[in-house]
Amino acid sequence: MYIVAIQFHGKIDLYKPEPGLDNDTGGQIIYVLQACEELARQNHQVTIVTRLLDESNQYSVKAQERNNVKLVRLEMQSNKYRRKEDLWPYVWEFTDSCVNYFIENNKYPDLIIGNYADAGAVALLLNRMLKIPFIFIPHSLGRTKLRNLLRNIDSNGDELEKQYHFSTRIYYEEQLFRYATSVVVSSEHEKFNQCTMYKNFSSNKINVVAPGIEVPSIIVRSSIQTKRKPIILVARLSHTKNLVAPIDVLAQSEWLRANTEIILATTNGKVTDESRSIRVAIEERCAMYPDFVRFYQFDSQEEIFQLFISAREAGGIYFNPSLIEPFGLTTLEAASYGLPVVLTDNGGTTDIIHNVNIGYLVNVYNENDMIQKISSILNDDNTEVWNLFSNNGLHNVLNYYSWYRWVKNIESICTSDQPPVERYVLPKTLSNDAMVIIIEFDGNLATRDPIPLCSFKTFIEQYTVNLCLVYSTDMGLEESLQIVQESALPCPNVFICYSGDEIYSYNSSEKKYMIMKKWKSLIKQNSTHFFDITNQSQFTQCTDKNSSKCITYDDYSDYDSNLKLFPVPADVTKRLVIRWLLSCLSIPLNRCIICCDLNNGMNASCGAIKHVMVNNNDLPTDKLDAFDGVYFCKQKFAAGLIEGIKFFL
Repeated sequence: MYIVAIQFHGKIDLYKPEPGLDNDTGGQIIYVLQACEELARQNHQVTIVTRLLDESNQYSVKAQERNNVKLVRLEMQSNKYRRKEDLWPYVWEFTDSCVNYFIENNKYPDLIIGNYADAGAVALLLNRMLKIPFIFIPHSLGRTKLRNLLRNIDSNGDELEKQYHFSTRIYYEEQLFRYATSVVVSSEHEKFNQCTMYKNFSSNKINVVAPGIEVPSIIVRSSIQTKRKPIILVARLSHTKNLVAPIDVLAQSEWLRANTEIILATTNGKVTDESRSIRVAIEERCAMYPDFVRFYQFDSQEEIFQLFISAREAGGIYFNPSLIEPFGLTTLEAASYGLPVVLTDNGGTTDIIHNVNIGYLVNVYNENDMIQKISSILNDDNTEVWNLFSNNGLHNVLNYYSWYRWVKNIESICTSDQPPVERYVLPKTLSNDAMVIIIEFDGNLATRDPIPLCSFKTFIEQYTVNLCLVYSTDMGLEESLQIVQESALPCPNVFICYSGDEIYSYNSSEKKYMIMKKWKSLIKQNSTHFFDITNQSQFTQCTDKNSSKCITYDDYSDYDSNLKLFPVPADVTKRLVIRWLLSCLSIPLNRCIICCDLNNGMNASCGAIKHVMVNNNDLPTDKLDAFDGVYFCKQKFAAGLIEGIKFFL
């Protein structure tokens, strides 16, 4: 099976992965790399597709291969690095880059895996365009993160929206739950306590597949010397990791201050306002409790593994106090070296304790519970408990959390009742450097002015050998053909009728237009095509920080116009159809020109396709921005089409 794994943000590398570099490079980077390597070991062809970044490091290398896994970095109009929360406006453009990659290589995947919501959105669009099955792996979910931030940070919904763009993320996540072939989560908790917050939750579609882990057999000890039993915290400097408050809680215990010490470790990463403020707070605690709290930044994962071994030999524990932990890869790494754990009870950690019994769960909002559990496991009177958890970690974790088992589960999901992908391919009549010109027929050519129409026909006939002409119309085939014949227009190779619902191509042997595809109508009154926003949630800020219910969605009642929502392109169906058509023609998207009326075409200005905008209705253009790949015509109707097409040809 040919599998493409989408990783949108670009900070992934086969040889020098940097987990913890920033919020985009957490445990999901290790998850994707190790999962893809195991897929390749089990004879699947695997390609990781990500963004090319304009940096003088490994992220600017266009292609890599290691252990039979390929990694391809695709260029966009801007290769500047953007954090994942700021990638939403570029989803269509990156999707176009993926389609181009498939067309140029004349190879389409049997399965797409979208990791995290941004890459999931790309996988969703590829599925709607090319009908390729896809698996969505959330890693974390927007509703859960929003709820926890509202509970624990002094910010309101507007401030969080500005920073994280939750409305867009949650919007796409709803569609992913609706259209994904399968949603794969790591734990029962993630399925039944997080995914259920979404309107489109379907228990049958969501599969719990525990990931594997891989850790090196390290014998080197850490250079960090411990004076007392260590409590190890390892995490990125992020609010959701909840690193500061537990220090203040544990410092309340005289026994813990006298017998233990907190060692907080993170990897060197990108400095942000968020990480800077957390670092300052941690350093303040180090000054307040110099014999109780220490803070280290490491350059590599290996140094953290060494710390785990040294902490085990000193009789310590690993502590994860996150507000929410979707799974807990670092937890399993620590436990695999024999370090007992104390974990937040909010997340996939509950599954880990149930499956391999390596420690305790705590309520991070209950100070007494936190102090009591940690004190209990570290008390010299309870060495049999510490030994039990340590031995369970050493002997059970790697056996239970296996990438081999993960692959077998993914294979069973993909082979169960999945019909083969239908690939419609038109006869190869065009050269590789052919152009596809798609013209919005209504209003541009469906006129009765004979002079410019005659000029347009003469103009188009110059390029008939190396040109595919497509008319896009809201009308049916018969009505469109009648106008073409009456106006003596050039006959197109393809008609896109009824706004994309029906596609016809000209069959030269039959000398008539034959149906290529009938799309199920995605347009419904008072909705925005296949993206349903009539049932969006309404965010409610939590007033009680100890409440477990911080977001309501009012049974998905009528759409609230005051809610900030991601604007869905009005022409989304046509966009999908056009990209499907180009894949059938085996013509790259940058060899396509779409000609449309300015009044209807502004939303189309995205991705790799060139656009000609004809201002037939004398709309004001003085405030229009210049877009790469978009030409604004000075003339109208057919004359404007000739002007714009000439510009690109």
